[in-house]
Amino acid sequence: DTQPAWRALHKFTNRENWHTKKMLLFPFYQAYGLWNGAVGYVNYLRHMPDYGYDTRAMMREAVYNRAKGGKVDFILNTGDIMGQDGRRPANWKMFLDEFYHDHPLLKEIPFVPTPGNHERCNDFSYGRKNFEAVYDYPLFYTVEFPSIDLFVVDSDVIVDWKDDQSDDVQDSLFIRWFASDDPDNPGWLESELARSTKPFKVVSMHHCPFSYGYHWEDWYKPGFGKDAEHKRNKMVELFRKYRVQVVFSGHDHIYQHNILRWQEGEVTPEKDIHFVVSSGGGTPLRNKLSEWRMNYLDRKYLGEGFPVETIRQDKVYHYCEVVVDDEKLQITTIEVPEKDPVNQTILEEIIIPSPSIKTKIEKNQTDG
Repeated sequence: DTQPAWRALHKFTNRENWHTKKMLLFPFYQAYGLWNGAVGYVNYLRHMPDYGYDTRAMMREAVYNRAKGGKVDFILNTGDIMGQDGRRPANWKMFLDEFYHDHPLLKEIPFVPTPGNHERCNDFSYGRKNFEAVYDYPLFYTVEFPSIDLFVVDSDVIVDWKDDQSDDVQDSLFIRWFASDDPDNPGWLESELARSTKPFKVVSMHHCPFSYGYHWEDWYKPGFGKDAEHKRNKMVELFRKYRVQVVFSGHDHIYQHNILRWQEGEVTPEKDIHFVVSSGGGTPLRNKLSEWRMNYLDRKYLGEGFPVETIRQDKVYHYCEVVVDDEKLQITTIEVPEKDPVNQTILEEIIIPSPSIKTKIEKNQTDG
């Protein structure tokens, strides 16, 4: 999530910005807040987001320097790449100016995009065409390596927040790209997962199936897509069936690490699915949910048959470094402090052993 925002939303209407002593004691800051509201509202009417450049530039430099300093094959983005509305060329121009024309990141490092809701790829008139004009990638594709297959999917087919497509079209696209009830004619993701023989399988999609952030409710809103919850459940069952180990997502402007256990109360690493929400790439961050809401979502997911466990939730700018070999998949999450971006620290390390390693150990024990 690197898209810019509107200062009217994140400065003027943000309650936290007004509940400070300086706003109470110094009229200058009140005038400053009102100015942000006025300018931001005008830009909102112009459809031109105007906030967050400093943090986008900070994260751009952090990721670029790390990629140039090590052996990095590519940068995977988890969606919402450009500013607010992908139907508008001016918003794509802002992204290309910042990451291509005025900076070498997109020129020097392969960039693998995941479609997000702000790209508006469900809009065939403008959104899809703009995306395809910038990226030579389809909306669903597989990136293959010796030890891992990466499956990139467009979750906007399920969560259509602007109702760009009819219910019938959504149903047909889900059957085509995700899962069908016909074993002789499976969906694309179903087929790709089934044919993969790699030790590691990783999915990248913009909307996290199990989120504890601001957008957790998107899967349950009737206006966001027909039977979205049911389709999510069928998709997650595919992840379980074909032993997907990691699902990377964005959308919530926060860092989350959640684990879907095979059964409630059991820790079975070979069957766990790690849901990593990495959406602190420069866009304004969101607050964490309350403890009451977290507990509510635990019960809700469990009642749906999904024992989800929250491991971490952090309101920080960050990026994830993923290293894969035959023996393990390691995810290292690096925090980039806004006040001191050079002083980066490790927020979390996730190490997932290869299923083939466990098989070898069990075979040796049997032989012994």
